[in-house]
Order: sequence, then C-alpha cells, then structure tokens
Amino acid sequence: MKRINWKNVSYLLMLLVSLSVILHDFYRLALEPIFTGYLTSLTWFGVITLGISFIALDKSFSQLKSAWIRCTQ
Repeated sequence: MKRINWKNVSYLLMLLVSLSVILHDFYRLALEPIFTGYLTSLTWFGVITLGISFIALDKSFSQLKSAWIRCTQ
C-alpha cells in the first residue's frame, strides 16, 4: 500500500497557485484590453508577485519532476 507524500501534495498546490497567478496576470495584460477597450498594466507589486510566481513554478515543477522520476524507477 502506498502512502501519500504530503510534501509532494504541497508542491503540487504551489504549482497550481503559481500557474493560476501567471495565467491571471497574462489574461489581465493581453486579453482584457481586447474585451473592455481599456489598456491595463502591472504595478510594482504585480511585477514582484509575477516574478515570485515564476520562481515558485520552477521550483515546484523541478521537485515534482524528480519525485516522479524516483517513483517510476
């Protein structure tokens, strides 16, 4: 019987949250001006959170990838 590794579950949640932040920011920058006609931009806080989201996405993806490789061998 396999046990749930809660550390990997937290990495998966971190991956999903950071991916949703990135998709939301790119929607606000790229698609919302098409629908509303108003140009939007990022604040400094938005730039910082977008950068943190990219870093968290990279770290969580690499951890999940290495866990997947360990599980399948």
